[in-house]
Amino acid sequence: MTFTIKTLLAAFLSLTVMANVQGQTPQTISMKPMWKVGDGITLTRIKEKMIVEKGKLVPQTQAKSTVVIKILKKTDKKSIISWTTSGTKVQLRGNPEVQAVVKKLGELTPTVQITFEANELGQPMKLVNRQEVISFYQNVMLKMKEWMTAQGTNPQLAQGILGQLSLYTNPKSVDFISLRDPLIYFARFDTLTMGKPRTQEVAIPNPGDKDGTHPFPATATTNLVKVDSGLAYIEFTQALNREKASQILLEAMQQEAIAAGQPLPTKESVPAFDLRSQIRMRMNLKTSLPIDLTNMQTKISGPSGQVDRTSFFRKQSLAPTSKPTSKSTSKSTSK
Repeated sequence: MTFTIKTLLAAFLSLTVMANVQGQTPQTISMKPMWKVGDGITLTRIKEKMIVEKGKLVPQTQAKSTVVIKILKKTDKKSIISWTTSGTKVQLRGNPEVQAVVKKLGELTPTVQITFEANELGQPMKLVNRQEVISFYQNVMLKMKEWMTAQGTNPQLAQGILGQLSLYTNPKSVDFISLRDPLIYFARFDTLTMGKPRTQEVAIPNPGDKDGTHPFPATATTNLVKVDSGLAYIEFTQALNREKASQILLEAMQQEAIAAGQPLPTKESVPAFDLRSQIRMRMNLKTSLPIDLTNMQTKISGPSGQVDRTSFFRKQSLAPTSKPTSKSTSKSTSK
């Protein structure tokens, strides 16, 4: 399922943290940032793409990286956060030519870094080092184009790679594409009370809706599973309202048929489909930083489908350091 910044901010709200009374385990928590300058965490990030074949999940790609997060600045209204990705190793099935291209791309992006601003609720809002990110990927695009030309890479494959890279060089898309993973990791939920799941109706992107005016309806449920040893165990699920979504899809198909002068499709013409999302995390109540988190997004269309899973696992906490500035000093940028 594809998220936009607007969708995530609507789905993941945040209020204030309830205090631990007389040392007792809190029954109500939220995710307002409790971090301070110098706080941070080192994580292993694993991104996996799987397809559904005959009811079974078949792995397609896996990318494993190290992510280092540091809090550079903190006020009542905002935080400045550094997110550095390095050591990415990719495993993928199939075409050796694709594998060679992916390997080369990894060589050109050994360490990539973004700095972004988060609002008072801890939600990523915009890149701070936007021009640095754009310049970095312009250079990567140039080198990839030269390399693929010299290698005689399939034109369609080359075009696809350059098209993906161009999203990082376009001022209109660079923030969204760069902040995809931070938006997952820094998902902010509403105040939660043990044993009282919160449910709300939300709108999620419609993959076939080009102008964004016909989103699909879904139900989002957030649940505080338990609080133990300073960690909050939180689950979030988002389920498509398939009946209403099917009607929206049918109306779109009928409009296309009218424009093309073709017979109107019926309800039976709408393919079976489903979109689901799930996040599970353990959040450190002292810093409001998850020590591990798994996000699984599922797309099903008829007998086929795709599952994208992004997981973060803690390597170590970072000891507070001398006060840094919000200006990025890294030579590399976002991933």
